[in-house]
Amino acid sequence: MRFFSCTTSQSPAATSSASPLEYRRDVDGIRALAVLAVVAFHFFPEYLPGGFVGVDVFFVISGFLISRIIWSELERGNFSVRRFYSRRIRRIFPALACVLASSWVIGALFLYWDVLARLGKHIAGGAFFVSNLILWSEGGYFDIAAERKPLLHLWSLSIEEQFYLAWPLIVALIARWRVSFIFVGSTLGVLSFVLNVALSHTNPVAAFYNPFSRFWELLLGAAVGYASMKCGRASMSLSQVISPLGVLLIVASYMFFDRTMPFPGWWAVAPTIGTAMLLWSDSRAFFNKRLLGCSAFVGIGLISYPLYLWHWPLLSLVGLINPFELTVAWRLALVLLSGALAVLTYSYIEKPIRSRTTNSRAVALLLGAVFALGILGLLTLNSNGFVRFSSVARFAPALTQVPKLTDWWRAVREGRCFLQGHNSLIHDEVCVESKRPLILLWGDSHAAALYPGLVAAQNKSSFAIGQLTQALCPPLPQVSSVMKPNCNEINQAILGQLEKLKPEVIVLQAIWVDEKYSSSNLEILKKLKTQIDLIRSRTPSTVIVVVGPMPRWHPSLPELVTKYVDQYVGPAPLYLPRSDSTEDRRIRQFDKEMNALSDQSGILYVSAWNILCNDDGCLSRLNDDVQGLMTFDEGHLSPAGSSFFVSRLLTELKKIGLDISN
Repeated sequence: MRFFSCTTSQSPAATSSASPLEYRRDVDGIRALAVLAVVAFHFFPEYLPGGFVGVDVFFVISGFLISRIIWSELERGNFSVRRFYSRRIRRIFPALACVLASSWVIGALFLYWDVLARLGKHIAGGAFFVSNLILWSEGGYFDIAAERKPLLHLWSLSIEEQFYLAWPLIVALIARWRVSFIFVGSTLGVLSFVLNVALSHTNPVAAFYNPFSRFWELLLGAAVGYASMKCGRASMSLSQVISPLGVLLIVASYMFFDRTMPFPGWWAVAPTIGTAMLLWSDSRAFFNKRLLGCSAFVGIGLISYPLYLWHWPLLSLVGLINPFELTVAWRLALVLLSGALAVLTYSYIEKPIRSRTTNSRAVALLLGAVFALGILGLLTLNSNGFVRFSSVARFAPALTQVPKLTDWWRAVREGRCFLQGHNSLIHDEVCVESKRPLILLWGDSHAAALYPGLVAAQNKSSFAIGQLTQALCPPLPQVSSVMKPNCNEINQAILGQLEKLKPEVIVLQAIWVDEKYSSSNLEILKKLKTQIDLIRSRTPSTVIVVVGPMPRWHPSLPELVTKYVDQYVGPAPLYLPRSDSTEDRRIRQFDKEMNALSDQSGILYVSAWNILCNDDGCLSRLNDDVQGLMTFDEGHLSPAGSSFFVSRLLTELKKIGLDISN
């Protein structure tokens, strides 16, 4: 077929190579290079901070292998869409069904009902290949930690399958219409790459999970497959150069990239081009044959798919069941268990089913099994994790209604006075009331959480409220935040308004003690002192109040309270005990240092820890209703918690002789 023709002359080395569809041991070696990086990143991220890039390597390999098969069958005139998807089902579904079913069983036996409901949603997402879209919708600052999502890793499988819903049909149409593949493939690839770069700077979560911003990686693999089939592989002499360079690009990405970078973006070019170099190289080149083609790498490559599927659920589920930090010994044991399960899955499930090339009944059973697991996931979600069978439903039924993030967003005026979007720079005019006296809230989401309490206090004391808050943006100068790249620009704009607003009180609040802002209290205190001086230079008469960090509940306060009810079959105490964690010790140390700074700077420091905690623990709720919980998640005050805390804050203002009521 003319659309497969290649005008480039082939080198003798290329033409002497075996059939382009021959089994290549080095490709399994590249798979091993990818899966080992992903596993290492998940279990020991401090040693391989860029190991997540292994997924991008997988994308290129997948596009390379699958596209070669499609083109080969098209040239022979025996391509069948039905046979293509039958082959994909036998390849993907057996191991996937095992992992989904096992995750549900473990979750049903050991997980708190709300976590089980969330697991059900992700089981459905994995079964119906929309995990990336679900994770995209959940993404953002208020999303739960990745470690608490046992099936988070299925996002990459979903993107692959979404690609393969359309790609075989596109290639078949190219063949039928005699259109240039180079033109169509490169056009689609460039559009996808441009979208990827644009989103990486404006909406990193979308860039990561959006299938259209990832397709270019699979298309790159397809392009290499096309070139190797129609134009031959690289010559041996060229392969000896580009093969080690490809390994270097991949390994360097693993070592020097980290999750704070806007990824994929331009950064993803290095590992994907490196993979393309290895795939285009002659399999007899030194690095391909001796390193990637060695028995150890090939063996790991053969089990790479089930190993990828098993390792993350094991790590995540054990972390959910066990509240303590996993030791190195535990992590190593889980790596070995992942490997053992991968070998068993490959040997006794995946390999036998894949060998049944004409068994349509096996395909139908696999389809039915995965579809049934998806329905089970939806039932688990819709039943709220079968909460009606839990102790909470019997002894604390009010707590079965989990607080909704959307309700909290509404309470803090998300989108108008609490900015979340990556390009959101301007607060709405309604965010600052015109009457006097004026209390101005400035800070991140923890500052926004004080707004409902101030509104409630307005019923007793007449004062104006100003709310200039934004996610992941503390009221500090020179903040570096990937999730909120415009933070400094927003803070400068707020600082510029102070001379005009001249608020009677400015309340500065943030999470403060958090690695995203700084790894040390000293750096935070220095920046805070600078900000205080900048505020004073613009509005000298304003009273500056700094609210300290809130107690943090891990994994979340609603979950801890309901777990207590489940465990002790009775109501939880108002003050839940605290473990002497590193985070708690740092908060208490910050309180001491802030008290010293407040004496030096003449500001009012309000310790949230001292207000909410005592020797018995920290205040968890104001009543037995779910709305009475102090926080709706790990540390953001609920509206009820905000009212309680603001009343104490206003009391502290009165103690220094400032009564803000008219």
